[in-house]
Amino acid sequence: MLSKSLKVAAVVVTYNRKELLIRVIDALQHQSYPLMRIYIIDNASTDGTGLFLHQNIKNNAKLVYIKLSQNSGGAGGFHTGMKVAMTEHDWIWLMDDDAIPALDGLARLVTHCETKDIVAVAGCVQNVNGNIQTYHRGYLRPFSFFPFFRSLPVEHYKNCIPIDVSSFVGVMIKSGIAAKIGLPRKDFFIHYDDLEFSIRLRQEGTILLIPASKITHLDVTKTKKLFARRASARISDQNHWLYYFGHRNLVYLGQQYCHKPVFYLLLGLYCLRQISGIVVYDTLKKKRISIFIRAVIDGLKSNFTNLYPLQLKKQIQEFDENTTVKSL
Repeated sequence: MLSKSLKVAAVVVTYNRKELLIRVIDALQHQSYPLMRIYIIDNASTDGTGLFLHQNIKNNAKLVYIKLSQNSGGAGGFHTGMKVAMTEHDWIWLMDDDAIPALDGLARLVTHCETKDIVAVAGCVQNVNGNIQTYHRGYLRPFSFFPFFRSLPVEHYKNCIPIDVSSFVGVMIKSGIAAKIGLPRKDFFIHYDDLEFSIRLRQEGTILLIPASKITHLDVTKTKKLFARRASARISDQNHWLYYFGHRNLVYLGQQYCHKPVFYLLLGLYCLRQISGIVVYDTLKKKRISIFIRAVIDGLKSNFTNLYPLQLKKQIQEFDENTTVKSL
C-alpha cells in the first residue's frame, strides 16, 4: 500500500545535455506517485540549459533550478542536490540527465520505503533495449579489489533483495540517514562517489533492490573501441583528463577498505592491466599513462585537491581555442 504522506524529491544532475534533460523532467513530472520537488543541479552548462529551464519553470512550483558557478562533476552535483533536498523531504531520488524512469517507477519504490531498517531503495537500470545494466547494483568484495564489488547477476532481479552497492542512477535515499552519514564526497568529482557513499550507507541499514521499478539509462558518456574483436569502453581524447578521477578514487577506496596485503598485490595487477589497455586501445598513450600513474600515486596519498586534472582540462580548452583561431 502506498503512503501518500511521504515527501519525495528528485535530484537530477546535468551538464550540457539539454535534450536528454527535457525527457527526464517530463518523466518525473508524470510520475503516478507525485514528487514534491524536482531539483535540477546544473554543472555550469553552456548549451542553453539555463535559458530553457528559466522559460519553463515560471509557473511550475515543483521545479527548482540550481546552476553551479563551475562544473563540480557528478559528485559535486549530487552533494549540492542532496544538501538542498534533505531538509524538507523524507526521501531523495537521484539520477543523471540520461536516466529516464518509468512512469510508475517512483510508486514501486515508495511501496517499500516504510519497511524497517530500509535506508535506500534502488530500481532496475536497463538500456534502451530493455537489457539490464548489471554494473549499477552489486555486492561488496572486501577480500578482493579491482573490482571492489561484484555486479548483481541478471537472474537475481526476480525478487526484492538486499544489495550492498548502488550507483546514483535511480537510487532513492532516506533523508534522515543521509543527514547522519554525510553527503556524497564532492572532492571525488566523478566516478566511484556512489560506491563510497554506498559503503557508508550500508553500515546504517538495508539497501533494497526493487526490480519492478524500471529506469532506462541511455549511457552516452563513453565510446567503444575494438581490438581483436574485443570491445572496450574508452574515454575520448577530448576528455582524457577525466581518466584521472576513476583511478584515483578506486585506489583510495581500495587502500581504505580492502584487506591488506591483498590490496597491494591486486593493485600491481590492476596497473599492469590498465597500462596494457592504454597501449592497445588508446591514442595519446604517453599522456594517458602519465595521468594513470599520477592518479594511483594521489590515491595512495589521499590527495583530493583535484588541481592536476583540472589543469589538464584547462590546457585542452586553451589548445582547442588556439586551434580554432588559427583555422579561422
